[in-house]
Amino acid sequence: MQSVLAIIFFVALVVFPIISAMRFTDNFERLSTKEMVIKYYSYFTDLDITASARVVWFPVYFMARRIMLGLTIVLLDQSVIWQVSGKITLVLIALNLVGQIKPFRDPFRNRMEQFNETLMMFVVYHTICFTPWLQNNRAYFILGYSVVFIVVLHLFVNFYFIAKD
Repeated sequence: MQSVLAIIFFVALVVFPIISAMRFTDNFERLSTKEMVIKYYSYFTDLDITASARVVWFPVYFMARRIMLGLTIVLLDQSVIWQVSGKITLVLIALNLVGQIKPFRDPFRNRMEQFNETLMMFVVYHTICFTPWLQNNRAYFILGYSVVFIVVLHLFVNFYFIAKD
């Protein structure tokens, strides 16, 4: 019974965002009307819906990458290289999407999204070094401090701009 519920939940998580984005793409001309903005405000919060119809697919990718990350970690638990490769692929796609589409109204928000994804890429590159290929405990220690520094920098910059607003 639990596996059936898990499959139904997974299908709903995958299907609903795709159907929503297809519907919004078909009605893209009407998205900037007051009625649509009020009705679907939470879906398009901070998105620049005047730029391109591709922007409506950004929330779909946002949801899909979390599902893909979870599936990668759970299903490929015996293969660290595929987990790391999957995460690198997801971050590169996100960087390309933000760089090409520029989904947010505020240019600063687009740059912050690229900054966050870049720092995530640095952390993912460090995880490659924590695989069994590297057998040096001293290197683990140094790389651990490097990861901590990157994460603290990431948190500090984001908290600074949150507090500034």
